Amino acid sequence: MAVSKRIIMKQNIQELKEIGLTKIQIIHQFSEDKEPPPSRSSVAKYYNMDESEPSGDSPFEKERHSTQNRIGQ
Repeated sequence: MAVSKRIIMKQNIQELKEIGLTKIQIIHQFSEDKEPPPSRSSVAKYYNMDESEPSGDSPFEKERHSTQNRIGQ
């Protein structure tokens, strides 16, 4: 299973936070590493998020139901 770019970015931001970088310094670090820097809102989101908190879950995400459950009913 491939790891999404969002998960990798979250992990990178969390690691940079652990070594003591501020949100602005994290954005500059991405630029220095020749990577496209995340937006300020993305850095703030992942910076303030607990490491154990999943990044892909959205309270607005709709549940998807299989059409097979409806067959035969």
